[in-house]
Amino acid sequence: AERRALAWLVAQQAPDGGWNAPQGKNHRCGLTGLSLLALLRADASLLPKDGDAAIRRAARFLVSELQPDGRIGATDHPQVSTNHAIALLALSEAAERAQEASWVEAAIKATEWCMMTQNPYKAWRYGVKPGDNDSYVTSWMLLAIRRATQIGATTDVTRIRDAFGVIDSYTDPLTGVVGYYMRKMGSIKSDGAGGYVTLTSERLVNGKPVKEPATHVEVALTPLVLMARKAWDQDPVSTPSIRLSLKAVAASPPVWEFDHDTMADVGYFYFGAE
Repeated sequence: AERRALAWLVAQQAPDGGWNAPQGKNHRCGLTGLSLLALLRADASLLPKDGDAAIRRAARFLVSELQPDGRIGATDHPQVSTNHAIALLALSEAAERAQEASWVEAAIKATEWCMMTQNPYKAWRYGVKPGDNDSYVTSWMLLAIRRATQIGATTDVTRIRDAFGVIDSYTDPLTGVVGYYMRKMGSIKSDGAGGYVTLTSERLVNGKPVKEPATHVEVALTPLVLMARKAWDQDPVSTPSIRLSLKAVAASPPVWEFDHDTMADVGYFYFGAE
């Protein structure tokens, strides 16, 4: 099955080396980054015969999309931040494998754009220093920056701590569930049979606490944050919330259903497996 999936993926690659996104050209670099990561991390014996060539074409495409300011992608679309981070992560991995100096140089330049767009003393969201933050964009940025430092990029550790400070502020100390752009306090209730649990959250409405179920999207974000914590060598001893986050993910696994409420589970399967 994996061999067929990889062959299909390579077959979808456009002549210029990128992948075309259903949402349009603004998302091409992000989708190309995801596709490149899939090829780079696959078992080499399962790649189609032109798999290595596809990897090189994809990396060259991302390099060709590097803008003078370090942004990957010739777009001002608000979601360029996520697409940029995913592209940088993939390009850094490709550069290390191929030992291509021009790819390394492009990744280092792209890392500078990441740092330039970070909110002062905070983290990231969409755009350049937008003022607000979220755990989704921030986690991708942290993953990308960390990977780029492994091929020569430099960064200010203090600013990385600032970003994790934002994530910590969004992490429920009782459940370990990470909110998208705010903390939602709550508790976990077992069904007594080792099955699903209910994550009950609390938010303020007109200054008063209102209880509600934690959304599945928030639980799906939690393993992405765990990936970022692992990349930066955080562990359960130094960061106790990691154990709680792992329990929350195990308690509310993704489901293979395609409706409006569970579309986030496609990403959840990926984040959780990582």
